[in-house]
Amino acid sequence: MRKYLFFGISAALLLALGLTIISCKTTGNTEAAEDLSNILIITEIEGYTGTMLAAVSSTAAPLSSMTAVGRADVSENTVTIPLVPAGQEEIQWKETGGYFIILVLQDDNNAIYFYSGGETSAHKYNFESRPAEIPFSHFNRN
Repeated sequence: MRKYLFFGISAALLLALGLTIISCKTTGNTEAAEDLSNILIITEIEGYTGTMLAAVSSTAAPLSSMTAVGRADVSENTVTIPLVPAGQEEIQWKETGGYFIILVLQDDNNAIYFYSGGETSAHKYNFESRPAEIPFSHFNRN
């Protein structure tokens, strides 16, 4: 068993994550896009230009603890994702502290990546500075 699998990411989780993010329609939330305090920026993305889904979770069991979600299209090796609380597209997610981040590359057969800080196992990312900007190399594929 690989170290990354503690997330327990399965087809059911992926479906729930996708449906939650789709229901939020975060790409249409103009207020969220104007305020940088809820923005997650992933930089240095090589070889991928599709839609990226993001989930922020307070625990390693993301299905039961999704705190924020978002989606956006990758452009020029970067994606800027406005985050909203799961199921609440009308408000912005502005929490601080340590959270797990999961990325789903929708146009790459739903490839799943998790924040690892460049290591091999999942780590919490500290959302203190906003916008949160993280190089894609700090994520590992599940």
